[in-house]
Amino acid sequence: MYEVRVAKEWQSSKESKLILRLKNSHSGESNSYAIQADKSRKVTSAELPGANKNAVVAWVDENIDGMNYPLTERVRVNSLHRIIDLIPYFSQSVEHADDDVEFNKLLNLVDAWRWITPENVNSRLAPLTTNILPDIRSFKTDDKSFLSQIRSKLSSRHPINDGSTIMNSILYVYYISKIHESLSSNKIDLSVNSYPAKNDLLGLGLVLNEMLECDSFVAIRGLQEIAGHVIRNTRPANSTGTNFMAGVDDLPLIPELLRGIFTFGTPEDRNIGNIDLKLITSHDILSKTDGPVVLYSADPKYLRAYLTRVLFYMTTLPELKYHFHVVADEFEARDISDLISKHLQEICSVRKIDYNAIYFEVSYSSLPINVPEPKSYFASARYLVASKVMARHDTSVWIQDIDLYPTGDITKFIARLESNDISLYKSRVLGGMLPWVRHLAGNVYVKNTPTGFKFLSFVEEYLQEFLIRENSWMIDQNSLSYGIEKIGIEVGVGDTRTMRIPVQQSNLAARIEGS
Repeated sequence: MYEVRVAKEWQSSKESKLILRLKNSHSGESNSYAIQADKSRKVTSAELPGANKNAVVAWVDENIDGMNYPLTERVRVNSLHRIIDLIPYFSQSVEHADDDVEFNKLLNLVDAWRWITPENVNSRLAPLTTNILPDIRSFKTDDKSFLSQIRSKLSSRHPINDGSTIMNSILYVYYISKIHESLSSNKIDLSVNSYPAKNDLLGLGLVLNEMLECDSFVAIRGLQEIAGHVIRNTRPANSTGTNFMAGVDDLPLIPELLRGIFTFGTPEDRNIGNIDLKLITSHDILSKTDGPVVLYSADPKYLRAYLTRVLFYMTTLPELKYHFHVVADEFEARDISDLISKHLQEICSVRKIDYNAIYFEVSYSSLPINVPEPKSYFASARYLVASKVMARHDTSVWIQDIDLYPTGDITKFIARLESNDISLYKSRVLGGMLPWVRHLAGNVYVKNTPTGFKFLSFVEEYLQEFLIRENSWMIDQNSLSYGIEKIGIEVGVGDTRTMRIPVQQSNLAARIEGS
């Protein structure tokens, strides 16, 4: 299976037509298919002409006023499967690119991947944008470097704003390497807690300006976010939580493009209003007070998708308490509550487990009318009610994704989780630089302490302010980064990644959710 996609920026005219050509160089057989710019088309092995599929050559013609002009180079499709590791090349220089045979083989392969890729290629490219920080000190971006040369050669063939995975990945590595070089030249660390002085970063401003002038920059959100994070680090250490654009007026940047990337600004108003914990008690055993409460939140559709599995594990781990927060009206919430009670009784009956030994409760809140991104609210609602759940039970809360399930006895980790006021998954992606994935929101333990309540108040403060904004993507995890910073580095924060708590998500999410 191959995926063909040609960027609209490659077309010379909106009126022209694009035609995918497939020709068997041995038998002479050929197939042609009309394609649309920016629209992916799957090509199966059955569509490759001739018996010997290894002899098939592919290219795209642009038809203008009835005349065909080659838009791409011709490529033998079996060569697209070549397994290469590009990362070692990022530390190399290319003295004479035009005459370098190996460089030009790689160049042609990468250029082909911009518009036609086997289905497994994009997964191979993942290491280019994850976990590269340990190697980045050796990467080169001078004029003769591999990164500079391949970027230059690719842009000379087609505009680099094609949105392809390979082009985005190369630009991502190129610019983060340039950023690292600029910071290193001033002896500035890339670590999360590094706050360099503004006048040390004028060279960085030039790098970011180059990024902004790159046509593809707007399409590569990751580059925007990296830029936002680095600019955010120009603020003084004592101004935690302020808008990252504050104090960078002297840098040659375009604020309109960078605004709203790191913290979206400083929370000032609680624009959503108080979220009441409207309780529907289906199975209330008030005497069961010890141990944490596992807190879930979702809309009814998402809850229904995973409810059966969650209920099964509730019967396996009955010593925990469970709270379901439904984002819906009272009628739908009561329907979910009845469904939980009914199915839990059925599972207990099959497993011969005492239904009365399991504690759960259901609450609900309606989707506020001023929230433009419902999915963001569904994911964040648990953090808006977590402090109320913790206060109600006078015990710690264990906030989990509804699609998370245990693969081992997670209760054995409670004592370790209780040793910190806050425990969450600290991501290693780009050394924790990126605030929207620095702390993952699906497995967070907050201890029933004043510090725990304070942390949740900061998270709620952030969500209250910015859930009403457009494009509030991954805002729950951005709010965790804000909360951790506001709480202060002197507070011990546990890392659930290093604890190796046995929980995971299913690879069948698309089927389970029916999408």
